[in-house]
Amino acid sequence: MKEEKKEKNFSIVVVAEGAIPQGGTITVQNVRNNGAGVDNNKLGGVGQVVAKQLEELTGLEARTTTLGYVQRGGTPTAFDRVLSTKYGAKSNGTCS
Repeated sequence: MKEEKKEKNFSIVVVAEGAIPQGGTITVQNVRNNGAGVDNNKLGGVGQVVAKQLEELTGLEARTTTLGYVQRGGTPTAFDRVLSTKYGAKSNGTCS
């Protein structure tokens, strides 16, 4: 059986909350003030910022998905921890 080489026509970009572009500022979704002198920044929205920039640069559609607690939920297994470490190590080697 002969396998055909198929080209992928999509890319996956992963952005962490709190990511700061070079020469830029952190993306804050909301600032909470509890009245006790403690201000907490609620991070979020960096995915939408990156998607907009990608669309402007490439002229292609960019979609975002924000993982919520339900999607991330559950106690991580040993496999989960090893896999996430491998993903992080791989992405660290490809990001500048």
